[in-house]
Amino acid sequence: MATRPTPRSRTGASASSSPGRRAARSPSPGSNSMPLILGGVGVLVVVVVLVMMNSGNGGSQAAAGSPKPDAAQPAAAVKSAPVSLAAAKAGKSPATPPPSLTQETLAQVSELNRQMKALYNEGVSARKDGDNQKARDKQAQAKDVLEQIDQLLQPALLWQEKAQEGDWSQPAEYVTLERIYGDVMKLANMVRKGGGK
Repeated sequence: MATRPTPRSRTGASASSSPGRRAARSPSPGSNSMPLILGGVGVLVVVVVLVMMNSGNGGSQAAAGSPKPDAAQPAAAVKSAPVSLAAAKAGKSPATPPPSLTQETLAQVSELNRQMKALYNEGVSARKDGDNQKARDKQAQAKDVLEQIDQLLQPALLWQEKAQEGDWSQPAEYVTLERIYGDVMKLANMVRKGGGK
């Protein structure tokens, strides 16, 4: 006949098995910190790699995106200093109103004229150094800037021509234009003589 286990033996069995369960449920403090350390190292490595990739790409993009020094800037992108206006010119009432001519447009023309002069001077220096091809290229670029100026001022120049023929009164912007465009035309003649066609 089989004997029943005594309460003592049951208690002993449960007591012997419970420490094992407790050990499985609550690992030691050292084993908890290991995944955190590995995760932190992994994040640090990813951040370092991303920083290195971004710094490499930024330099190449800056080099690729930088404009060529020889290229003339379009009129819209020119940053220019303000121009002081001359006094308005008295005369007959204009038969037609003058096209809009702002101080900003006059400042753009002055800046483009400075660019044209710089290109002309570079062409002269290249010719002195015996580099005729570079000299012709620089004068051709200066001529391109002159065309930008003419395109920017075409309506105003046509009106001013009529105003001078008819002895019309002219606003201050147009009197200032006459002075600035006179300088442009002097330089334009030098550019054409230098090889700009």
